Amino acid sequence: MGVYFSLLFGLLAVEMCVLFIMSLPLGLRVRKGLYNQYETLLWNSTFQTVAAIVAILVGLLFVDSLNKSSFPVSKNYEYGNNGGITPIQVLASRAYNQRNVYISGFILYFGFCIVTIMSLVGRLVKYGALVDGTSKTSSTPEYKALLVELNRTNIELEGLTTQVINFEKHYDEHINAP
Repeated sequence: MGVYFSLLFGLLAVEMCVLFIMSLPLGLRVRKGLYNQYETLLWNSTFQTVAAIVAILVGLLFVDSLNKSSFPVSKNYEYGNNGGITPIQVLASRAYNQRNVYISGFILYFGFCIVTIMSLVGRLVKYGALVDGTSKTSSTPEYKALLVELNRTNIELEGLTTQVINFEKHYDEHINAP
């Protein structure tokens, strides 16, 4: 059992490291590289199978440990003569099961967090690439034509705003006049 829980704790440590690294303010190239590695790993059928099996096993461990750790413990020594089980052994068993609940619960939780963070990183990479693409196209004739049209539209908007203000003044002067 020691190796089994060491592997689970190792998985938990790896998930924490992945979340820490992906939460750092990294450059776009680094994020893009990490996200591309994640995408290739995610679409690998072997990885999908292993991840599904591990998630099922950890989920079963979570449910089993949760059920075993939720029994009431009495403070008197009624367990002492029942098959050689002492209250200390019962409490130790309950503590081990609670530890397993925490470890397996955090593994499941961090698994969902990694998927969520990676979807956000994917959006950052996508929109970062779009922003880089538009900054490179700022010298093209299409971009310059759009800037001219934007300036013309802004001038028209200012003119319309001035007209609205003048109409409001005229309305207020003639309608509200005694």
